[in-house]
Amino acid sequence: MNKAIALLGPLALAVAASGMKAAPPERFMGYNTYAPNAETLRHFAEAGVNTVVCFPANVLASTGEPYNNVYPPIWNGPGIYDFECLDR
Repeated sequence: MNKAIALLGPLALAVAASGMKAAPPERFMGYNTYAPNAETLRHFAEAGVNTVVCFPANVLASTGEPYNNVYPPIWNGPGIYDFECLDR
């Protein structure tokens, strides 16, 4: 009897496991832009892509103005950093 259980136990597990399907792997992708716009993000959402935007890289140009007006500047001069936008 013990031999039968020892042989049939793994067989029963193999049969049970053969009906199980593995979950599809998560897919990740990257998208980079220095000037995001709502239309592009809307297209991603319509395609079922969840987007996360985190771009703490805007700095002041040598003219003293930010490189773009989409993101607030993080670096505001020598030794002056403003990470407040990351707390939102």
